[in-house]
Amino acid sequence: MPRKAFATVLLGLAFTMTGCTPRLVTEHDGLEAIFVSALTHEPLADVRVYAGQPGSAQAVLARSDASGRVSITPERRLEFIVFLGERMTLMSLWACKPGYARLEVAGRMGWNADFRAVTHQPAEPIVLAQETEGCL
Repeated sequence: MPRKAFATVLLGLAFTMTGCTPRLVTEHDGLEAIFVSALTHEPLADVRVYAGQPGSAQAVLARSDASGRVSITPERRLEFIVFLGERMTLMSLWACKPGYARLEVAGRMGWNADFRAVTHQPAEPIVLAQETEGCL
């Protein structure tokens, strides 16, 4: 075995024995959708889409344009985790616009190793219902 290959194998083995392994972890899914009003069926501009649970401080991933269209690319990051370390993960994308009810537009739950970055593409426009209190 050449020296360089041996050193690479040895380094990989040592890294694994420390209990950590690199893995790409999905931050949030993607979304390709159009938002419309439940009352008028007209496209809704400025619908904010964010990842996480309602009430948690989450940054807005995207806002819909004048035609109600939103396009979000999935995000992943490299993370070093405990070898074979798993946890249950809940991923959700939420839509919010003042004067309309907050709506979960995409979600899934499972072990973090099962998650691959995906882009949700609903076949029909996503309908937001009007609400006096709004989603804020």
